[in-house]
Amino acid sequence: MSIYSIIMFIFSGCLFLYAFILALLKDVDLIPKSYMSKISDKKYYAKQFAKLMAILASVFLVSGIIGLFSQIKILMIIAVVFLIVGFIGTLIIGGKYIVPPED
Repeated sequence: MSIYSIIMFIFSGCLFLYAFILALLKDVDLIPKSYMSKISDKKYYAKQFAKLMAILASVFLVSGIIGLFSQIKILMIIAVVFLIVGFIGTLIIGGKYIVPPED
């Protein structure tokens, strides 16, 4: 098992745990305050933010699984490319997905 896979699994586990706690408690204190300044329905936003963190954790998990096969160099390159593309895709999804509900 490569160091890359271990690091990806640790990041993934931490993000899944954070998303689970955030979705379970819907506690807005777990989200940085600068993101919460203009949101009216904070519990809805906490649930949406938790879903986004779970998607991001999935990107780290899949990249770590691909990185397990680090003996094949092309798969290691694919793992890193998947991580970068997945992270950018998550940012794009987050911009469109986390929209406050209309009042």
